[in-house]
Amino acid sequence: MTTDHAAIRHSLATRLVHAGLAIAVIIQLSTSLVMHAGRAGDPFFKVHSFSGLTAMVFVTLFWIVAVVRTSGTDPGMLLPWFSQARRRALLQDIKTTLSALGKGRLPPFKEASPLAAMVHGLGLLLMTAMASSGTLYFFLSDTRLGFVEWVIEAHKLLASLVWVYLIAHSFMALLHHFVEEISLSRMWSVTSNRRTPPGRK
Repeated sequence: MTTDHAAIRHSLATRLVHAGLAIAVIIQLSTSLVMHAGRAGDPFFKVHSFSGLTAMVFVTLFWIVAVVRTSGTDPGMLLPWFSQARRRALLQDIKTTLSALGKGRLPPFKEASPLAAMVHGLGLLLMTAMASSGTLYFFLSDTRLGFVEWVIEAHKLLASLVWVYLIAHSFMALLHHFVEEISLSRMWSVTSNRRTPPGRK
């Protein structure tokens, strides 16, 4: 199926913070596989720590951009549970998606899909929790506060969930790229011009 998705383009600010957060998280997850936490002078642990702080900066910027941008996904769609209308739209979108999958095909691509927005919102919450716990541990690890060990255990659990999200998110992006011909390079290029999609102006 070939579709003209030239108009599907996120704002430059969104693309930049998304790219920055993705790179920081990938570096953080990769170094976690080879580092020796707490070992003095371990270069991988140092890279892991500072990429985590960088992820905290980018995830904060991501929330700010999501709130103040004038185009793209409405921030309320990222967290739809507080609105009856958005919950209803999400439920309908889930039913449409399941119906399409039941017929062996992908659901029609919608830039403002309530389900996709909710999944992105959950991912952003997950990245926020992981980066926040890591940042908290970075600054409190040398203290004797009793809850610090709980913080690092929560950070490890969240990192495992981020692995799952990152793999699933990448798989879905590639699936849309190859099946529906939605060019990822066009959508996320930091140099291409953006044509404003219908919806928010």
